[in-house]
Amino acid sequence: MHERYTTLMDTLGIEPDTSRENAQYYAIVDINALVKKRYDDAFVAWKEENVTDVDFLGDLAKREGVVLMYGPGFDAPEGCVRISLANLNKDDYAEIGHRLGELLDEYHARYEREKSLPAAA
Repeated sequence: MHERYTTLMDTLGIEPDTSRENAQYYAIVDINALVKKRYDDAFVAWKEENVTDVDFLGDLAKREGVVLMYGPGFDAPEGCVRISLANLNKDDYAEIGHRLGELLDEYHARYEREKSLPAAA
């Protein structure tokens, strides 16, 4: 499982938790922190106002074919998802990481389109 965990974290550009307490049976990924790392503050604010955690999980399933768990249901903070590391091949976790990034890029493109629209009077 260590290889699956590090593959996912590397793909997302997240520093892996290598503490002894992390059994690496699953990963908690803070999507809000990932957004802050990848984009500017204005987009971070836009995402927080326009995309709920439930919206994100639904869009990820519908658009990207990836089903993840709502992190707060596992005592994780708001904005987090839980990814099981028990049942897929290592390369599948890289694909999950890529698809998470693709969805965030879609949101960012939407943000850029909306930003360029004239303000309503």
